[in-house]
Amino acid sequence: MSTPAKAADLGGDCCADLEERVAELEATTVRKGNKKVSVTISGWVVKTMNWWDDGGGGNFAVGDKDADLASRFAITGSATIAPGWSAGYNMTITAPDDTFGILSNQFDDIQGVNSDINTLYSYIYVKSDNYGTLNWGTLSPASDNAAVLADISGTVIESNAVWFEGGGFFLRPSGNNGLSAISWNNFLLPYCNGGVGADCFGAPRPAVRYDTPTFGGFRMETSYGTVRGSGVTASDSNFWDIAAFYNGDWGNFKVSAAYAFTWSETASSTTAGAFAGDNNAHQPARRSCTFLQAWACTASTSIRIRTRSASRPRISGT
Repeated sequence: MSTPAKAADLGGDCCADLEERVAELEATTVRKGNKKVSVTISGWVVKTMNWWDDGGGGNFAVGDKDADLASRFAITGSATIAPGWSAGYNMTITAPDDTFGILSNQFDDIQGVNSDINTLYSYIYVKSDNYGTLNWGTLSPASDNAAVLADISGTVIESNAVWFEGGGFFLRPSGNNGLSAISWNNFLLPYCNGGVGADCFGAPRPAVRYDTPTFGGFRMETSYGTVRGSGVTASDSNFWDIAAFYNGDWGNFKVSAAYAFTWSETASSTTAGAFAGDNNAHQPARRSCTFLQAWACTASTSIRIRTRSASRPRISGT
């Protein structure tokens, strides 16, 4: 005759302690669906087929999109830290292959500003439902992609106001007398600090950016940070920008509009007094750029209005 086996009595608090420890591990483990932290992996792969003919030559090229429209993946996470408050991060990596892009031309049509694996964004944020979001790290400034974000045509990757392809092609004068030294980028880039054509400030920067909540379809962003690769010292290469956005439905029309203004320091002149405590030794050139875009769409109609103005660079103190 057998008797039922009984578990050893290890103390009344054993299971309670174990459950508490398991709960702590679950709270600190980053995984999809965790009650504390939500992690998402996303991205896209973009490949284009391109044919060009300048009247004296032509070619066909298959490549990736350029800049921030290149093939990429992103790891983003967020966690609730209090009712109405959350925090998170964004790490976006571009991974293009052969790029038919901004620098492509008749001599090398597989060439772009982003032709390798590159960290596009890497920043963290704290968000309040009532007070907005504070972001800091390498991120998209307020005036970056204003033209792209206002585009509700559904063709952002296929075609938009920013020249992601063809800007590097040289003009060929009539009569087929060889190529000019002037490319389309000579017209597109002079007053655009990192942008191409319609994008005044089109590149990620180390910066702090504040985003307001949305009120009646309106929201605003402003950022302050450092301009990289502009030929100025780190202490002199600052920028500030602001952007306003609107999205709303007007009857049967869906309306989207964006306005952006950028101020930046883009170059410096150095005199002999630079090392003698002369505060005027470095005189950074300042550049401003203003951009406005509006879209109005119905199921069968799309109307776009674009204006852009930019001031000439000037040397401060002169």
